[in-house]
Amino acid sequence: MINDIEIALAIDDNYVTQCATTIASILMNTKSKSISFHILNSGLSEYNKELLSSLKKIKTFNISFYKIASEDIKKLPLNRSWISVATYYRLLLPSILPNNVKKCIYLDCDIVCLDDIEQLWNYDISQYCLAAVEDEDGTHNYKRLKLSNGDFYFNAGVLVLNIAKIRETNFINRCIRYYTSNSSLIKMQDQDILNGIFDGECLKLPMRWNIGTPYYHNITPQCKHLNDSDKHDIYQNPGIVHFTGRCKPWLDSSFHPFKYAYWKYLPYTPLKRLYYIYLFKCLCSNIYRYQVYNRGKMKTYRIYILNIPIFSFEKTATHEKYKFFGFISYKLKCKKS
Repeated sequence: MINDIEIALAIDDNYVTQCATTIASILMNTKSKSISFHILNSGLSEYNKELLSSLKKIKTFNISFYKIASEDIKKLPLNRSWISVATYYRLLLPSILPNNVKKCIYLDCDIVCLDDIEQLWNYDISQYCLAAVEDEDGTHNYKRLKLSNGDFYFNAGVLVLNIAKIRETNFINRCIRYYTSNSSLIKMQDQDILNGIFDGECLKLPMRWNIGTPYYHNITPQCKHLNDSDKHDIYQNPGIVHFTGRCKPWLDSSFHPFKYAYWKYLPYTPLKRLYYIYLFKCLCSNIYRYQVYNRGKMKTYRIYILNIPIFSFEKTATHEKYKFFGFISYKLKCKKS
């Protein structure tokens, strides 16, 4: 019997659309093995559970839902405004997953899979606790946490976990102890905790299995050290694109070069109406578009019609003061009259 590829995702009701899109991208690119999805959640509605289950129209798979109500993770910090407590659910995987699950891929839901995920599943991690890709700011974070083994700090959005090996210790208590001892160093939440615990126990994966947004905008020091092979993987051969940071592909403000990939897979979910709304917005933006460019203290406002700039206005701090005092002067005149 061929074992399933075990994949875990952690969400709440606010992230169901993104989770469905991630699952759709995996199903459409995986050719052989069957897949089991494990959905960790804080209490999904029955409607959303049925929505995720209905993705079986793309390809047959197994799906299980696990309601998380752990007091342990409440002790851990939330210091990123765009990240919810669901980020900590991955720490509970060894204790929540069925005993027959010895290995598991964990994925954030702000990703799209562009290649057969069986390639990722087939990495041999029997001698490691997990496998992961180096974080785009890995060198800085490695030094910040004062890690001692291997000079490697990974991004926790894509993990291949050796569940059997991790279960050999009381994992969640180990996480709590690490945070308690190093709370002054923790800035990246559970990612820091996982890096601290598994320092020297992680297999480094090729970059193509977790390419973060900064690489596409050349805004990380790591970009300066990329070789030709890495550059090719980033733009031509990504396995998993990870929309890290605030600028997500479902937001109008996103200019990510793989934004189209998110919208490519969304129509295969029951939420395809969002895709048609997106197309309508694109049409409208080509007819009439209003943009703001920030340059230090100066803002430039431009209006485009049919992609032709027809009006441009620069607003500076001086203009703001003029507007403020003009408003006060107007109010005083109103009182006198």
